[in-house]
Amino acid sequence: MPKKTKKDKLLAEYRRRLSEVSSTPRTGSPVAEKASYELSDVKKVSPIARYTEKAHIELDPTTFSAIKRDLIATLGMVSIMLLFEIGIWRFIG
Repeated sequence: MPKKTKKDKLLAEYRRRLSEVSSTPRTGSPVAEKASYELSDVKKVSPIARYTEKAHIELDPTTFSAIKRDLIATLGMVSIMLLFEIGIWRFIG
């Protein structure tokens, strides 16, 4: 008898589960009913329209001032580190 392949084992497992599901009685399962939709029921949306719409986001002024403060601090630290490295390169290098 030939060995069972992985595909054969998966098919056997699928059939077992299918027989278990079909043998259990359905009692008021909300998922049991299958809904059918017509093309007119589906909302038609263009994929381009999703990206062209502008979203309105409200931000308070303190958010902008905090971002500005962080950017200025970062710029200052980068400038100091750059000057420090140039100084090391001039005096030691």
